[in-house]
Amino acid sequence: MPDQVFIVLFRGVGGQTKLPSAPLRDALTAAGFRDVTTYIATGNVVLISDLSAEGVRSRVAAIAKERLGFAKEIFVRTSREWAKIVRDNPFPEGADHPRSLHAFILRSKPPKAAFVALVARASGSERLKINRTTLYLHAPDGFGTSGLPAAIERTLKGEATARNWNTMVKLEELAKAAAARRS
Repeated sequence: MPDQVFIVLFRGVGGQTKLPSAPLRDALTAAGFRDVTTYIATGNVVLISDLSAEGVRSRVAAIAKERLGFAKEIFVRTSREWAKIVRDNPFPEGADHPRSLHAFILRSKPPKAAFVALVARASGSERLKINRTTLYLHAPDGFGTSGLPAAIERTLKGEATARNWNTMVKLEELAKAAAARRS
């Protein structure tokens, strides 16, 4: 498989759960991943590999567990998939207040009935949109005060990890830079 740029997201990093960036970068580089970059200490990695997305996910998970004692769910998207997620943002006005706009990367596409049930839980100002395996949440009154984030996995019956819009855009920039260096 030809080299690709991947965005790797660890679920549940932040607050009490730490994943040190420098040791993670070093371990992934030592394992053969190229141009490894981390972004803030919340489990965001951009790297280049000739593995498939699933190959990257399983290899990174094994390295994190073996070398760092860290065993959390990992989500992987190609840089092309990531660019599409950013480009397809259904709430462009939320980008002006990027902490109110989040993308949830889902393990799989949820059943339509589950999404309808989640929308029914939204407050008056909250808006949701799903695009295959990405859920967009615009919470203008604040992500931290919304009851939706805690209900998403349970209601959609699947795993997810969220990033605010600042992080989404920054990871896209880092992926583009890695792709440019690869050329």
